[in-house]
Amino acid sequence: MLEAKGLSPLLYSLVAASPMLGAIVAPSLWGMAYARNPRLVQVLVPLGDFCGQAILAASFALLAADADEALVKAVLCIGLLVFSLSRAGVGVVQHAAIARLLSPSGLMSGFVAMIFFGHLVVAACNWAVPRVMGEGGILGLQLLLLVPNLGCS
Repeated sequence: MLEAKGLSPLLYSLVAASPMLGAIVAPSLWGMAYARNPRLVQVLVPLGDFCGQAILAASFALLAADADEALVKAVLCIGLLVFSLSRAGVGVVQHAAIARLLSPSGLMSGFVAMIFFGHLVVAACNWAVPRVMGEGGILGLQLLLLVPNLGCS
């Protein structure tokens, strides 16, 4: 089916492998950048996260305003790209900060705290997302997701 639409097997394999390659390459690049200039990376990662979400919100607003379909798709793709690239840096910064903060005697408690708050965020999302989607749709959800970034940026 994809060949009939002009997509070669090689191109399809590159498209299919790109998320896996991105999951390896992007954190590696953020790690190298963090090793050279940790403060800059600690600023760029949340800023990129916020900008990516803001661009995604703009794409949903354009969609709601019946803007040109090509424009909506372009803005959506740019937002997803910026958000994905910056999200790769979140894990790097998070793990580097934990490694710096934890002493040998407090190693376990630091990881327990990280796991606890990770589960707390998931529980909050499981509670909030259906309610927000019901009231404000995808645009309302994306705008709500910008709020934590405003406090952390």
